[in-house]
Parts: sequence; C-alpha cells; structure tokens
Amino acid sequence: MDRPSIPSGSYGGRVQYFEAETLINARPSTVWEVLTDKSNLTVWDSGITDLVGDLRHGGKIRIKTDRGGDRTLRLRVDLIPGETMKWTLRGPLGPCKGVRTVTLTPQGAKTHLKVTVSLGGALHGVLATMMPETGQAL
Repeated sequence: MDRPSIPSGSYGGRVQYFEAETLINARPSTVWEVLTDKSNLTVWDSGITDLVGDLRHGGKIRIKTDRGGDRTLRLRVDLIPGETMKWTLRGPLGPCKGVRTVTLTPQGAKTHLKVTVSLGGALHGVLATMMPETGQAL
C-alpha cells in the first residue's frame, strides 16, 4: 500500500491515517477538471466551507472547514496535472503535519480515485479537530 510518508521522529511518532478509493465512470481529464474547479469545491468536498488561493503547483491556499470555526488552514499545493493533487499543512501548532493526497489512475474509460489523509505529530489531535470529519468525508 502506498502511504504518504511522515517521518515519525520529526513529528512525535503519532500518525492518523485515512484512505478511501472508488472507481468513477468518467475519464481522468473530466475528474481532474472537477477536482481542480475551486468554485465548486465547497459543493462536493464534504467539510470544506471556503477556499481562497490558487490550485496550482507550488500554490498556497487557505481553507475554512465546518469543524474549524473561524480558523483558516494554510496549505501548500503540489500537483502533477491530471494525476495527483497534494495539500500539505505544517502547523504553527508545534511539530505537526497534515497531508491530503488525491490520486487519479486511468482504467479504460473510467478513473480510479484514491484519497489519503495523514495527520502526524505530537499535536495531531488538535489538528484533527480543525480538519473536516476525515473518516466520514472520505
């Protein structure tokens, strides 16, 4: 299983990990268009209530979640267009890190979509309270 890497020594040795996958009856290019259309992200992405910034490689975004109150999470975006979108949060909350990765794999005229979320570090529990209800959202 391909899990995101969070060095346990750097983040206190605690990691929460969530994963979900499905087969979508659409080509990867269509799925990618939906995933990167920030104007519709709050409609289909359970738990995200606002997104500001650019969904581009190396870009920075700020999101608000239904569990975070007025707090804004600042994330770095890494993309391989049409294949992978990764959002990374390194908190000012001490040694913690959150990574959300969406991976698309073509399967004929369909797309295998896999979403992984990992939260690591001594304060990962605090970070988890600000994130959307990850297990249920996935």
